[in-house]
Amino acid sequence: MCSINHDLKAIFIHVHKTGGSYIASVLKQYYGFETYYLKRPDHDTFCLNKRKNPHQKNYENRVHGVYIYYKTSPHLNAKMNMTPQKWESYYKFTFIRNPYDRMISGWNHMNKQIPFPKYVTMKNVVTDMEYIHVFMSQAKHLLNERNELCVQFIGHFETLEEDLDKVLNHLKIYYRIHNPYQRVNSHAHAHYSVYYDQNTLNIVNELIKDDLKYFDYKKCENMEDLQKCTSSSNQTLNKDLIYNTEVDLSENTNISEQSKNEIQEDEDEGDFEYIYPKYNEKNESIENMIFVNDALNKIIDQLK
Repeated sequence: MCSINHDLKAIFIHVHKTGGSYIASVLKQYYGFETYYLKRPDHDTFCLNKRKNPHQKNYENRVHGVYIYYKTSPHLNAKMNMTPQKWESYYKFTFIRNPYDRMISGWNHMNKQIPFPKYVTMKNVVTDMEYIHVFMSQAKHLLNERNELCVQFIGHFETLEEDLDKVLNHLKIYYRIHNPYQRVNSHAHAHYSVYYDQNTLNIVNELIKDDLKYFDYKKCENMEDLQKCTSSSNQTLNKDLIYNTEVDLSENTNISEQSKNEIQEDEDEGDFEYIYPKYNEKNESIENMIFVNDALNKIIDQLK
């Protein structure tokens, strides 16, 4: 799935299980992006699909990530008003997640009935939907034809709202219309580290080797390393924050019902919660709002 704003010349590349459904919904509802969740006419051939499924409606596959899948299809580009030149020149951004955590989130979302140590050995037998959520690397979605990362900005699930703020600033969107949330340590499943043992960790290290290669994540060779990694990344709840409502997805007309269901399931599983910050003098968001409000006041004075 990808989201495009031609006026801003920007593309959001959605990597599964990184908060991308939330980001896509915010970009579409408030900042003029269109979200595309499409299937190529040549899907089976392009994806070397030996398990043809006539009921498959979207792009999930075992071979190609989002960038290559969408960029190299004349049919999809016609629907999205895209050209090779636009793919090269537009500002491209994405979000990624700690790969050890993402494996647990994907498994928990797709097939938690099977114990995790068993599930990580099933790469070759799971469905395409499961494969792209769990076993396809995050890097795979972001590599171009030359095996180079195609994006100009990589945000992180763990600091999602802060990094989304950086993207909006880069696009010169200084007035925030959406209601921001901050990531809190609240999951329907336990912390990801408890699902690992040494053998499972060895298997997962092989599965996530591309993410360890392309991104700034430390490889955990043993359980002690994993525990150190998780303890250093724990977040505490900010007492200045209050809970509020979830994002309304009703206007996402370009996202299929299947995708909407996937988003709702993520929310039900507690991958994140939406909370509104109480503004104070230390909050950077209020500075942006003051800047824009002053500019609007000047325009109103001129009109008078």
